[in-house]
Amino acid sequence: MFPCSLQCSSGAVLERAYAWKDPTNGQWERVRVTHTNPSTRSCRIFLLDVGRVCEVSVGDLRELQPRYLTEIARGFRAHLIDVKPVDGETWSQESIDSKYTNIVLVYFCVANV
Repeated sequence: MFPCSLQCSSGAVLERAYAWKDPTNGQWERVRVTHTNPSTRSCRIFLLDVGRVCEVSVGDLRELQPRYLTEIARGFRAHLIDVKPVDGETWSQESIDSKYTNIVLVYFCVANV
């Protein structure tokens, strides 16, 4: 999706946008660096169009062409509030592991369509 050629060899810059190829699906993603670790040459990135966070090697980042910086980010962090189980006041561990997690995952997928 994002043609990019220059490898980020000098180190990642905090809050700067880059391109990163997701190894799970082979797709290029726009990312923003949120934390750097110079000793391990790694960084934490936020996927701008997906809303996910992960740790990657600085060498996996690529310079992003300016024309791809003009589109707004489609991913964002959100929180669910006042969500209570139908059959009680608190969530049991079983509910957290199955029902609540499924609700969050379903809405996550819908938000990415």
